[in-house]
Amino acid sequence: INTSLSQRYLEKSFSKNTNNNQAENLIIVPEIAWIDYITKSYTINPIPYSILHSGLSQKKLSQEFERIFSGQINTIISTRIGLFLPYSNLKTITIYDEGDEVYFSDMTPKYNAVVVAQKLSELQRAETIFISEYPAIPDPFQTAKKYQPMNSGGNTPETKIINLIDEI
Repeated sequence: INTSLSQRYLEKSFSKNTNNNQAENLIIVPEIAWIDYITKSYTINPIPYSILHSGLSQKKLSQEFERIFSGQINTIISTRIGLFLPYSNLKTITIYDEGDEVYFSDMTPKYNAVVVAQKLSELQRAETIFISEYPAIPDPFQTAKKYQPMNSGGNTPETKIINLIDEI
């Protein structure tokens, strides 16, 4: 991940919380290891945040849920478990590495966490931010409308979607 660019988008997500104390921000990562990367790699202003993932004990999960529901915490850094919290004022959903296969649940009910995040964003009228070196391309037509390539130089390169079948 381009660290400076990634940091800029993450800080944008955190700044939404500063501007509106009631705003909720969700940062979704594919794996638990990413949580450490995010919390240690960034100079995040001292906004309290909660960490949620399946590796937490029931007691710790209960404590984190209580902090979130009481309004003490408005920023959640989580694996896909964070998508299923009852939000009242969700403003941003930041999704890291959206093409990672761990976003697909193979247990019943089967779901794609990225699709769930997009639906949650639509229902909550929240901004969705994708941070990925190689974004997933499930539908080329939607992708052309949805993505703007990110680079740190200020010049946006031309985006071109190529059907590899036509290249044979």
